[in-house]
Amino acid sequence: MNKLIKTAAVAVAVIVAMPGSAPAADAYWNQQCTNGGWTFNTCASAHVTVSGNTVTLRIWNLAGMPNSNTFANTGFTAVGLTSLGSGLTFKNLLAYYPSGTAYAGWSFATGGGGIPGPVGSDGVSISGASDAIYSQYATSIAGNGNPAVTNWGGSGQYGSGYVSFTFQTFITACTTGPNKVCTDSPTTVSLANAMLGLHAQSGPAGQSTGYECLATSPSSTSTQPYPCSPPPPPPTVVPEPATMILLATGLMALAGADTVRRRRKKSAL
Repeated sequence: MNKLIKTAAVAVAVIVAMPGSAPAADAYWNQQCTNGGWTFNTCASAHVTVSGNTVTLRIWNLAGMPNSNTFANTGFTAVGLTSLGSGLTFKNLLAYYPSGTAYAGWSFATGGGGIPGPVGSDGVSISGASDAIYSQYATSIAGNGNPAVTNWGGSGQYGSGYVSFTFQTFITACTTGPNKVCTDSPTTVSLANAMLGLHAQSGPAGQSTGYECLATSPSSTSTQPYPCSPPPPPPTVVPEPATMILLATGLMALAGADTVRRRRKKSAL
């Protein structure tokens, strides 16, 4: 497969936090799309939660979403989160189909799994190898693995049809000397600067793409070359000439009535 990788480091998302409280334990990417200069967009929704040292990532593939300029048969073969902290160790990965049953075939990836940007001790990348996450609009699913199909409830909503991943975060400390011993201590992570990463394959003409979205609030995308942004709104309906004539006639009638009322007031004085 011809892999044309595009990188877009962008700044968009919503972090919900109460004033004066600790950093929020949730991060949202709602119908985010980006185009790194190729012929189609990559679009997704995601919801990340942190409870103790357990991170849960829910992902929806939005390929084929109306007005999004996406390629409906594109599948996500890697997902990830970066900028979670420093010196982290990630363990105990579990994946689930939209039905809630275990989804085998996904594992921690080295080298990003096709996701642009650094992935090391500050972030995690999860690869599906021949498995992939597809959209409800997909008409053809590639690969010999066990693909999953996601669906969603519309703008601003998250349906039940997501693929989810859970994993735990630790800080590893090791002793020195010939009898080296390492201990994992559970640690929580902050989502204040978390970046969502995706690698999409099976695009038109075999293209594959990747993008990252920086999650900060507030943030500006005005200086970003390929910002993540919601898909464009549907075309505006232009009123027909007859409708415009009726509207103009109504406005003229209102203006005339107002003039008559003012004249009557003046004559009454």
